Amino acid sequence: MVVSTDMGKRPITPEKTRELIRAYYACTTYTDTQIGKVLDELDRKGLTANTTVVLLGDHGWHPGEHSLWAKTTNFELDTRAPLIMAGAGVKARGQQAAGLVEFVDLYPTLCDVCGLAAPSHLEGHSMKPLLEKPMQPWKQAVFSQFPRPYRGKKPIQGMGYSVRTERYRHTE
Repeated sequence: MVVSTDMGKRPITPEKTRELIRAYYACTTYTDTQIGKVLDELDRKGLTANTTVVLLGDHGWHPGEHSLWAKTTNFELDTRAPLIMAGAGVKARGQQAAGLVEFVDLYPTLCDVCGLAAPSHLEGHSMKPLLEKPMQPWKQAVFSQFPRPYRGKKPIQGMGYSVRTERYRHTE
C-alpha cells in the first residue's frame, strides 16, 4: 500500500497497517473506559443533573481505506465523527439518534440545554429534541467542506464540498 503524506508518497507495509489500526482501536477503547469513569463519578457525586458532557472528535479517520490516513477528504469516513452527549438535557440516555447532525449544531444545543438564548447569527440548530426523542425526523441534509490540496500545501487550488442525506453523499 502507498499512502499519501505531507512529504509525498511512502509505502506502508501490511504489518504496519495492522499495527496502526490496532493502536487506533486500543486508543478508542482506552478513551471509552476513561469517559465511563468520568460519567460514573458524576453519577456517584450527584452532579449528572447539572452537568452536560460532550464527547466529539474533530474528524473521522481513514485507517488505510483508499490509501488514506487521517482527515484529508470529504469522503464518508473523514466526515463521520463521534458526537456523544450525556448528563443534563439528555432524556434518551444510552440511545443513538438517527438524525443527521453537524458540529455547528453543538453551540445552539448547549445553549438550549442550559436554558440560554442562542445568538441569532448561529448557523446550527439545537439538537435538544433528538436528546429527548432520538428517532424523530430531523435534518434533510448536512454539509462539509475541505480545501484542496490538503495539509498546508500552498496555494489552495479550491474547496471540496460534500452534501450528505440519509441515503446518499455527493462530493465535488
